[in-house]
Amino acid sequence: MIRAVNKTYSLILGLLTLMYIMTGCGKTQTIERTGYALGTVIDIKLYEYTNEEILDEVFDELEKIDQLMSTSLEGSDLMNINRAAQDMSVQHQIVSVEMDLEVIQVIQRGLTYGEMTGGYFDITFGPVVSLWGIGTESEHVPSLNDIEKTLALVDYRKVKVSDNQVYIDGGMALDLGGIAKGYAADQVADILVEAGVKSALINLGGNIRVIGTKEQEVPFKIGIQDPSSERNDYLGVVDVSDVTVVTSGDYERYFEEDGIRYHHIFDKETGYPVWNDIASVTIIAESSMDADALSTSVYALGIEKGIELVKNIENAGCIIVSKNGQIYFSDMDIYHMFDLKDNRYKIIKPDVEVE
Repeated sequence: MIRAVNKTYSLILGLLTLMYIMTGCGKTQTIERTGYALGTVIDIKLYEYTNEEILDEVFDELEKIDQLMSTSLEGSDLMNINRAAQDMSVQHQIVSVEMDLEVIQVIQRGLTYGEMTGGYFDITFGPVVSLWGIGTESEHVPSLNDIEKTLALVDYRKVKVSDNQVYIDGGMALDLGGIAKGYAADQVADILVEAGVKSALINLGGNIRVIGTKEQEVPFKIGIQDPSSERNDYLGVVDVSDVTVVTSGDYERYFEEDGIRYHHIFDKETGYPVWNDIASVTIIAESSMDADALSTSVYALGIEKGIELVKNIENAGCIIVSKNGQIYFSDMDIYHMFDLKDNRYKIIKPDVEVE
């Protein structure tokens, strides 16, 4: 299981527009910069802070992470190991590549989520995502034979790490698209806090990280997209400070064929998109890297198992929107953060049995 990283500009700019609506303009002095990295639009807004040199440092860090963890940039650690594993001369052999310790850290966290989810989050799932090509000009429903052959190369348990060496089987490929943006958001937040920033909104293509409160101890208001409506329609908002907010849903990236919607979150057993009762999952957590992995994992696991997983992660909670218009919460703290704006949806309080 892995969530594709690249999103269309229209989708991302829609998210940015929504964030401006939810945070408002206000009278607080701000500095802001928008750029492109990690396959997505990046927007950083700092409140009551005027030294723009910190933004240079932030975007340098994002570029460095991209250069290390991209699967498409020449010379990246992932490009190097994937290219080595695709060499026909090493098929059915183990290949290894020396990697930067930052990449090692993200891989190890990805493997931890593989263990916690029983493989529903899998950093070796990228080849299946590529096979479908969702969000590209080549998106299509692959043949069952092609899916089965590609699935045979997916198994996070075959990834081994020793010091700064990473080992995988020939034919396999690594993809950190489901977790790298979260790591990057955490790194950006650390840089800003160390520089003395007290209030900031970090938006990595919809992966939101906020520092402090917006102004005068007023929390940031982050909109939760209505998965059944047009982009920028939100069903509710959450009031947050010093956390990350990450959402995954079947509306984010998909194509339709013969009246069937094929979205970008895949089932580890079938190699097809996950079919369940969930329309979207929003994770609220202290760690953006955890939230990134959890948003995909909870969607794949379903409502009950997904909530159970989140409850085992320290300082994390979730909001799940079902396809039948019900909204579930992992705990009362998350429930109290949420303000419903669309009465077509029905709130299910925590500890009420899931239907």
